[in-house]
Amino acid sequence: MEERERFLLKLSDTVRDLADPVAVTRAAAELLGRHLAVGRAGYGVVDATQKHVTVARDWSAGDLPSLAGESRVLDGFGPEVVAELKAGRTLVIADFRADARAGGACADTWESIGTRALVVVPLLRAGALRAVFYLHEAAPRPWTSHEIELAELTAERTWDAAERARVEARLRDSRDRLAMETQTLEIINGTGAQIAAELDLQKLVQHVVDAGVELTGASFGAFFYNVLDDAGERYMLYSLSGADRAAFENFGMPRATPVFAPTFRGEGVIRSDDILQDPRYAQNPPNKGMPKGHLPVRSYLAVPVVSRSGEVIGGLFFGHVQT
Repeated sequence: MEERERFLLKLSDTVRDLADPVAVTRAAAELLGRHLAVGRAGYGVVDATQKHVTVARDWSAGDLPSLAGESRVLDGFGPEVVAELKAGRTLVIADFRADARAGGACADTWESIGTRALVVVPLLRAGALRAVFYLHEAAPRPWTSHEIELAELTAERTWDAAERARVEARLRDSRDRLAMETQTLEIINGTGAQIAAELDLQKLVQHVVDAGVELTGASFGAFFYNVLDDAGERYMLYSLSGADRAAFENFGMPRATPVFAPTFRGEGVIRSDDILQDPRYAQNPPNKGMPKGHLPVRSYLAVPVVSRSGEVIGGLFFGHVQT
């Protein structure tokens, strides 16, 4: 009894401060795996269809390979095995080759994961199998009642801790999203107020470009407008944020290349996670891409600016040095 309580106290201390639910289950699996000297221990999550079980991370003593990242069909372990687990009963097998529930047509599944002996604790919520906690051995092993009880206690306590971690993670995500949305609204409202009060067109456009850079997290942004001259359609830099104006002007103005043309024609928003891998990129001579010394751009966003009459005035362009 004292040994069990010491282990459970150590388990509680180990997982208490872990924020990642996968880290919680991995730490608990290692702790019990080492304590009972088993070959492998871990958690598998059962999907909503009750057809597949997936292991995110597990622990192995070295004689059995990790199952991390694997997803398997639950029925492949045998109908009797699955029925036991869905009924909420812990599965205890000393040697699957000598156990009718796991042998026969399902033997290949157990052989494929190198397991002869196992304890599998089902975790049910609202009557549905949600996860399993497993102990595996590469050789036959008679499991003691103490080992089975400790596996069941570890499974329940760890799953509760992992669920708390999931809830806390969702709350953090919600708080982060709310903070981001609040910041976005503040930027939009602030920009709207600046636009309403600004009479100078140059300053007005600058407010818009600055706000776009802040909202998108871009390294720099620019507004180019359409002009017509003797050579035809040109695109002139009007406003810039996050970079030196000379960084653009030294390389001339953009042309109607496959990357830029859709924006200046008002065909829609262009977004590329990595412009260097975009099939529209580097299709025009002489540079076949960005000229030497150009501001580095990997992720790219371009939005056409259209007047109320439908005329395309120009485009807002945003870039980041990373994908």
